[in-house]
Amino acid sequence: TGRPITLRDPMNVGIVNNQIPRQALSEQAVTFLKYTPLPNTSVGTFNYINNPISAVATQDTYTYRLDHNLSQKDALAFRYVWNSTIEKGTPYWGNDVRDNDARTQNLAGTYTRTFTPTIVNEFRFGWNDMTEDEIFGTTNKKEFDIAGEMKIPLASRLATDYGPPSIAITAGPDGGYSVFDLQRQIGPRVRANAVYNFNDIVSIQRGKHFLKAGVDMVRRGFTFEQARNPRGSFRFDGTYTGSSLADFMLGYVKRAEINPNHTNTDLWALWQSYFLQDDWKVTSRLTLNLGVRYDYLQPLFDSKARMTNIEQNGLFVTNLVTPATAKYSRMVRGDKNNFGPRVGLAWRPNFVSDAVIRAGYGIYYNHIHPNAPFGMTESSQASSSFAVDGAPAGRPDIFFNDPFRTAGQTRLELNAVPSNDPDYRDAYIQQWNFTVQKKAPAGFLIDAGYVGSKGTRLSVTIPAMNRPFQVVNPATPGLASINARRPNTAFTRSIQGDKSIGNSTYHSLQMRADRRMAKGVTSLTAYTWSKCISGPSDIGADIGGGSFIGGIQNIYDMTNERSLCGMDVTQRFVQSLIYDVPLFSGANPFVRSVLGGWQVSSIIVGQSGFPTDISYGIDTTGTGVGSRPDVVLGQEANLPGSERTYQRWFNTSAFALTPAGRYGTAPRTGAIRLPGVFNIDFSVNKQFRLSEQRRVELRGEFYNLFNHYNIEPGSVDRGIRSANFGKVGGGIQGLTTRVIQLGAKLYF
Repeated sequence: TGRPITLRDPMNVGIVNNQIPRQALSEQAVTFLKYTPLPNTSVGTFNYINNPISAVATQDTYTYRLDHNLSQKDALAFRYVWNSTIEKGTPYWGNDVRDNDARTQNLAGTYTRTFTPTIVNEFRFGWNDMTEDEIFGTTNKKEFDIAGEMKIPLASRLATDYGPPSIAITAGPDGGYSVFDLQRQIGPRVRANAVYNFNDIVSIQRGKHFLKAGVDMVRRGFTFEQARNPRGSFRFDGTYTGSSLADFMLGYVKRAEINPNHTNTDLWALWQSYFLQDDWKVTSRLTLNLGVRYDYLQPLFDSKARMTNIEQNGLFVTNLVTPATAKYSRMVRGDKNNFGPRVGLAWRPNFVSDAVIRAGYGIYYNHIHPNAPFGMTESSQASSSFAVDGAPAGRPDIFFNDPFRTAGQTRLELNAVPSNDPDYRDAYIQQWNFTVQKKAPAGFLIDAGYVGSKGTRLSVTIPAMNRPFQVVNPATPGLASINARRPNTAFTRSIQGDKSIGNSTYHSLQMRADRRMAKGVTSLTAYTWSKCISGPSDIGADIGGGSFIGGIQNIYDMTNERSLCGMDVTQRFVQSLIYDVPLFSGANPFVRSVLGGWQVSSIIVGQSGFPTDISYGIDTTGTGVGSRPDVVLGQEANLPGSERTYQRWFNTSAFALTPAGRYGTAPRTGAIRLPGVFNIDFSVNKQFRLSEQRRVELRGEFYNLFNHYNIEPGSVDRGIRSANFGKVGGGIQGLTTRVIQLGAKLYF
């Protein structure tokens, strides 16, 4: 915050003049810091610059195809693709890389039968298989068994899992600190996905009607092997001493989690779809598209029934169940009423020449992401999983040397199992559009239209269910522990849940001008002006939501959780241009080959910035959950473009610290706008024709032609307690990057 800090001494270890006695330092903290590099620079609040190290990815692909006509009415087609991709990660700390070795196979076949000139049947099958092995920079390296050297209780002792615990030193008045960590804290993993697809479509032409009917069967499989949190994760936020770094050095933990058991999942489901469609040419100027589709998206289920779930009653958790005791045999209800109508039209009005009006409406269904059933399967095998929260204020009660002592030994899987609403419904999206297409002078085709959508029953991840219902001041004398105040005290932890309660709306004006090749010029220009609103969250199915999307604050009152979508982009402009330079086009063949044949092209992109939240993260409610900051009435957070600087990207006076005893008033997402993008790429190429079948092409490509500095959105400091709050990159302009690429290609 830039303000002086006087350390508190809640355990009376002898802190004097903000100095911690050496003997009071946490053995775990001291050991861990040996693996974090020493400072090597001093620029603002930054004290370390790494040495960039390049990484190479290798990919091999083999494609085979066979087409065979059995007769004039019967045709076969087969395709097989094999791919191997070895992806090497780029290290930051030196041994924190995440490498992937993936292999993919794809087999597809089609049998087409022409019964009559107006009746055709097409049968297709497909198989897609992907396997992936993940390797960390610390995997199998004894010298990087950091969690073991720190003597973290319950940490995995397998060589596969060697590496550091995940340490978060953040949200304190002294800001946040970057320390050695892996790029992915879960795993390493071994996974495989397999999809078997069979579909059959019959097409019939009857007068003005072109009918299609079909069935689609998809068997999906997901296997996974990993440890969810083998080395533990620990958060220090300054609750006890007033400094997040001091809490870390003393070993005063605010939250600790560990889940070292290696688990296996084998999820399968059969998805069925049936559809009927009629393209009806009502008149020469009007065509209607009418159809309906039915989907049954069977819930994924483990082949060995290794699943557990904590069922729900509204926003409160109830009982731990297995497939034998659950409300539904596959843990969640399968939605069997997924009917999706489709309507469209194309009309050429006779009162406007060279114009077409198009409109459409449809409903589309989507099942919950595999992460949700995966969590239920994984948790059934996690017999050593613990998550504990430290006291909300006063004296610490969770310590680095034995953080899980207070968790106790509960029944199997109780500490890791999530809560998925057994009455979960499939999400559905309504999409509609109305567009006008018109030919314009100079060979342009203009499109202008309104495009919208509405999402209903979207998957929403509910963070920290089973939190205390009553909001209190965490510093209240004699306040009972968080566990004692939970609605269901059978679960002495917060529980991550999922429910199908989300919704969203999207409205946009979309315009497009397309010019096909004419007089050597091809261009495409597109512009979108839009707005997207969602609630109560953009994060669902237990998957990440990105770096700039805020989460739900108060699960018991979600009236303040409706906000701009995390993906909301107010304006986006894209223009591409290709121009065949006509120089020497009329010269003799030799001169034309040597001096002519030039082509230039460009791509221009301009885009508004994404909305984001302002982070605070301090528990002001005594629920163990961080709050958002307050919005200051009368203050506009987003500054005009002329007032934005690297020292002040937005109006920091628009936000204030939230007082104890309530949640903050800042929006979930959309408190401010992050920097947008403006970029111009340019290329020039020249072709030399060597013969009728051979030619050489030389290319020069310039990415970010004018070396414009596009601010990295993550460099905007959104932490209200940070000394760099509101600054870009600590108030220092970053480096611009122009990439020039030269190439040659021989065609023969």
